[in-house]
Amino acid sequence: MKYLIYYLTILNFCILNLNAQVTKADYYNKIDNKVFTFSKQKPDAVFDTITTFVNGMFQSQEDRARAYYTWIALNINYDEDYRGSISYSLIKDIRNENNVSMRVNNIIETKLGASESIANLFSKFCQSSKITCFTVPGYIKRPNRTVSDMLFVWNVLYLDSIWFQVDASMHHGYLNENYKFVRHPMPDFFCNKPSDFITSHFPHDPMWQLLEYPCNISEFIKERIELEGKLAYNFEDSLKNYSHKTMSEQKEIDIIRYFKNETIISLYDKNLELYNYDKVADKMELGIKYFDQYFEIGKNKLSKYPLKSDWKIAKEYLNKSELYFNETEKLLNAYILKGAETNQIYNILHSNLKGNLSDVYKNQEYLEKLKPFLKEK
Repeated sequence: MKYLIYYLTILNFCILNLNAQVTKADYYNKIDNKVFTFSKQKPDAVFDTITTFVNGMFQSQEDRARAYYTWIALNINYDEDYRGSISYSLIKDIRNENNVSMRVNNIIETKLGASESIANLFSKFCQSSKITCFTVPGYIKRPNRTVSDMLFVWNVLYLDSIWFQVDASMHHGYLNENYKFVRHPMPDFFCNKPSDFITSHFPHDPMWQLLEYPCNISEFIKERIELEGKLAYNFEDSLKNYSHKTMSEQKEIDIIRYFKNETIISLYDKNLELYNYDKVADKMELGIKYFDQYFEIGKNKLSKYPLKSDWKIAKEYLNKSELYFNETEKLLNAYILKGAETNQIYNILHSNLKGNLSDVYKNQEYLEKLKPFLKEK
């Protein structure tokens, strides 16, 4: 009996040793193989088919994120015709839900995408599995250690209470100095250590570096990070705070952090003005939308057979229109404009706003005069 016990003990020890030798790469390889088989069986799978497979086959968020990473690597080729540069317009674009949804379907259908659209696709995949995921623009370093002057976009995601970085676009290669795609064996850019990821990826916002002591662009280029004199950066608190902001607030944070440290300060000024213009335009658009809704009721109902119920709805729309036009005016008055072109745009907006508010006030007077003629039914 004691020999049997001894044998079982040795067997258990061997099994434990075998399990201990299974690396993270081995573990991911099992996931990759399942995704590979699925891709071969369903080469034309649409978004919902892919997410249904991943959510049904894999249980943990990490496994699902890895499956999406692998699916993209197996199915999406890099679009070398795309050109990107750090600009507010593009940063705004990768945060635009309508544009993202449209491009996600396009990239899956064409099997072609640049880093921006690939990062958006990965982000949408993660959202379908309830994984917190953000798109992050910045610069990348090629294998020859030169830094690209193009915008590249990758992802930061939150798995099991830990933030990770992922780049699903550089799996097969990179863009050279002539912006031609070069097939080249690349590292696995899935959930690397932040200290490893920063050697090839530089986000403008230090928060996305996930480092206690983030580097600047000069240190990134020289590949020499100086810690002396640096203060610790609590990126987890920053990320937590950022995650709870509205989309509009996140955009403003992006502009301040992405462009504030640019060597050409006019980049920051120009992009901040673009952001401010968009805020004004958004408020103005809401004011116009509610005025149009008021006008439809006024034209189709109040002018023919004015009911009290319709009058109340019309009044509500008109009040909302006035509210958003007033908010537009406050935003316009608060901005300090530096560019002649931007000043011209804002002057046009002021003129249009004045006319819109005048229309609102006239129609408020009209509604008041209409009160004695309202009918119950």
